[in-house]
Amino acid sequence: MVKTASMRWTAAFVLAALTTTSIVSAQQPPPPGAPVPAAADPKEEARQRYERGMQLYSDGAYDLALIEINRAYDLAPSYKLLYNVAQINAQLQNYAGALRAFERYLVEGSGDVPQKRQEEVAKEIQNLRARTANLRVTINVEGADILIDGFPQPALPPGEALLVNAGVRKVGARKAGYQPTEQVLTLAGGDSIDVKLELAEVASSGPGATAPPPVKPKPEKEPSYLWIGWVTTGAFTAGAVIAGIATLSAASDRDDELATPASAGQTAAEKRNAIDDAESSRSSLAITTDILTGAAIIAGGVTLAFTIAGAYDDEGKAQTTKPYVRVGVRPTGLDLAGAF
Repeated sequence: MVKTASMRWTAAFVLAALTTTSIVSAQQPPPPGAPVPAAADPKEEARQRYERGMQLYSDGAYDLALIEINRAYDLAPSYKLLYNVAQINAQLQNYAGALRAFERYLVEGSGDVPQKRQEEVAKEIQNLRARTANLRVTINVEGADILIDGFPQPALPPGEALLVNAGVRKVGARKAGYQPTEQVLTLAGGDSIDVKLELAEVASSGPGATAPPPVKPKPEKEPSYLWIGWVTTGAFTAGAVIAGIATLSAASDRDDELATPASAGQTAAEKRNAIDDAESSRSSLAITTDILTGAAIIAGGVTLAFTIAGAYDDEGKAQTTKPYVRVGVRPTGLDLAGAF
């Protein structure tokens, strides 16, 4: 089993071994926060990155340590670095990455790895196989990318299985011009499963493509401005009726004043003022009745027109500005405003 204590010991062992190689010198490693300058000699930069990676490893920053060790291997490949890569991957619970690194360590270090170390690595490989699974992925479209948990995987020779961590994995495929697809698999350690993925081609939107017919919008069943218009029409009509009744009553009062002689003690001027007051009241109520009647007719006519025409133009498109009507009553006349 991969253990933290053994990893620290073996990492120290590898560090000591690398001091005898060409990629390690007696210089102090750069502090963790300092950038590693690009060296003219790739081996010198590899040494610096290796030391930086080991420092990050001892600090528990395993993901950053893995990046630095991998970069050191790219600059100056040495099978000894693969041992560190495997140990760090195991700490990150990337058991598939650890297994691949251990296997490469034995292949590239063949003949140089001590027998005791070979036995140790073989045991680690056995433990890691119980934490990984193999997937043979086939896709109906050539050249498609395989994704595990959303991350693209390197291309494999035909028929070769893909090594992944055991557990719940998302296996997907993608390619330009096709709709991505994905399956969720629950994998136990040591599983070997065939996975078939189907990519569906995305419909072309070029000049030769047939576009779906436009959907004609339907008018609203009960636009809010229509019922407001009818309510307003009803209010003006009711007001006109009430004002008309009041006008008739005022006219009757005026006629009574005209037909009735002045009462005892009432002067002719007072009688005339009473008649004038009755006539003024009748006249004001008559004007109000006419205004309310006109407003009711206008509001009703406009609302009826919009009810018939609806809220859409001749092409069936919704109008950006909804029609409205406002009618205002002033002592001197009628105000009418609206948008069509």
